Amino acid sequence: MPFSIEISDRKIYPFEVDMVELFNLYLMMFTHHFYAYAWAVIFLLGSLFSMTPLSIDKDHQFHTVLTIWLRRLLLVSALVLVSIPFIIYLGFDVENKDKSPLWFWYLELFKRSFILSFLCSVIGLLTRFLFTRYFAPIHSAFLKGIRVNQTEDTQTDIRDEAEKIKAKDFLPSNYYKEGQIFLGLDSEEQPLYVPLSTWREVNMQVIGATRYGKGVLIGNLMEQSILNGDQVIYIDPKDDKFAPHVMYQACQKAGRKFIYLSLNDDEAGSWLPFAGGSYTDAFSRIETAFGLKLTGEAGDFYKTQETKLLEGAFRKTRDVKKLFDLLDGTDALRVIAELQKWKSINSFVEKKSRKAFDIDRAIEENAVVYIKGSLSSEVIRVATKLFIIELVQSAKRLFKNRTSHLTIYVDEVSFLASQELARAMATMLGFNVNFVLAYQSPDDIVNTDDKTIDGRAISQSINTNSQLKAIYGGKNFEVAEWIAELTGVITKQVSKLEKTEIKALGGEVWDKGRSIGTVEENLINTNMVLSLEPRVCVLIRPRELAKLCYTSFVPVEDMNIFPTFLSSLKVVESNETLEKSSHTKDSLTNDDEIEDYLLNSTVTAVEPVKSTITNEQNENKNSDEEPSAENIKNEDQPKIIKKKTIQHLNEKSPSNLKSDEDMLKELDLEEEE
Repeated sequence: MPFSIEISDRKIYPFEVDMVELFNLYLMMFTHHFYAYAWAVIFLLGSLFSMTPLSIDKDHQFHTVLTIWLRRLLLVSALVLVSIPFIIYLGFDVENKDKSPLWFWYLELFKRSFILSFLCSVIGLLTRFLFTRYFAPIHSAFLKGIRVNQTEDTQTDIRDEAEKIKAKDFLPSNYYKEGQIFLGLDSEEQPLYVPLSTWREVNMQVIGATRYGKGVLIGNLMEQSILNGDQVIYIDPKDDKFAPHVMYQACQKAGRKFIYLSLNDDEAGSWLPFAGGSYTDAFSRIETAFGLKLTGEAGDFYKTQETKLLEGAFRKTRDVKKLFDLLDGTDALRVIAELQKWKSINSFVEKKSRKAFDIDRAIEENAVVYIKGSLSSEVIRVATKLFIIELVQSAKRLFKNRTSHLTIYVDEVSFLASQELARAMATMLGFNVNFVLAYQSPDDIVNTDDKTIDGRAISQSINTNSQLKAIYGGKNFEVAEWIAELTGVITKQVSKLEKTEIKALGGEVWDKGRSIGTVEENLINTNMVLSLEPRVCVLIRPRELAKLCYTSFVPVEDMNIFPTFLSSLKVVESNETLEKSSHTKDSLTNDDEIEDYLLNSTVTAVEPVKSTITNEQNENKNSDEEPSAENIKNEDQPKIIKKKTIQHLNEKSPSNLKSDEDMLKELDLEEEE
């Protein structure tokens, strides 16, 4: 079949036309089938890439150069498409043919091209809008996120730190190591230690707000000290509910002696604040307790006079009650007023019926001691200060006789700070004694309620002589700054300036390039400190970089063991009272001594756990005085006291057993005479 060209419904055969007409026919055939689609492609691509730069610059990226060349190609293609109708028209003109059908063909071709090109232009512009407005910023941010930076340093953001710093739970004993003191885990869950030799040569501060975990770390440290054979004495003025359990449990594991002493009247134990040590040491303590230290003020004259009177009485006795009796009626009014308060606390008064706690003996026996004080009683608070002073005096005096290192733990030290404690922090390391001091804020000691001491100087001394520090967080920005400064300063290479470009359609993309500069920042900065959770602290060790330290509780296996131990203490104390009462009865030589003993002895009824107190004794206890012949008003009270005391004496001395009636009759006869 001969080759033919089909235009519309007409077939044209090559042999029917000449070459010019044949060229026109081929060109019209191409135009008829592809002209509209070619324009559609040009308008689609043109609407997408028409906003590219007009010329190529050396700073242009590859995709920009590519779009410039693509736009140039589109322009050339558009010129070619525009010229095709003119070429066809020229061919018809050369052949001198009728051009009227050509115009109808042009009109039909334009309609098809216009509709398709318009649709493609709309699609192109809409696509460009969506890309520039939404996709380009996302794409720019993605590229920024995956780029390989020259430096990864960034400044901290408290929003990020709050998510990163979370408390950790673990078993501390899993990390105990011989020759090391375990402090906690770091951020990578690696154990943090301080060598045992270093531990014994430094003092430690544990600072943090209430309920932030100071006691958790202290319990951990005390358990390790006890297991290492060191002597531990924990002075607790606020009655920690957990610490004595940890100490007693550790003593059971290590086979160590544990002593529980309460300076309050409501529990077992007693201590004579001015009885221990040399005369000089003891008198120094009573001067401190009664505020008789000279301050260079006008009142020193009166202090000197009262000190002279007190010194004469103190050489005769160190018991507060006997001192009161000796000084009562003298001009030592300040001393008498103080003694009146001190003798009202039974645990500070010497009694033959009980044995008071002896610091020297506890040190010689390498005992583990828990001291319970009180913050509600001013006298007991001052007495706790004196206990620390005597403890330091005894440890220094018995240095050559001691067989182990001594670590003194003092909780809430801001209420117990003194010049003597500050001096001890600086000097006692040479006597194998170190301190672990716990309090809530660095300003607590500076702003102490005790106006007789220089709080700022004491605070400075404690800070200087505590090379090991564990500081917990909180929401106090000034404290956070203080902590951050302690950790030191590091330099970081961070982005100081990065620009963005806002596109014409409102999309923002990152501009190329950024400015990098050096900034200084604390190793552990304020954002990190303010984000610390409870049980997470900033740990500062000698010759080590500061680190975040995560601490965890020492588990108590049985919470009922320690209460049972306390109950047994009360039973033992009651039995000792009866034994001493029996010895006293046997040593009395005449009826006058017996009567005086019966009228002035404390009556204690022994029960399995605690004493039962009669109404008469309750009244005497509430008044903080012992029952005596002077304060017994009721006529029946002497008989009650005599009868109960006789009963106890007979129980302890069955060989000398007499009936209650016989002994009462004898005493009544003596009274009548």
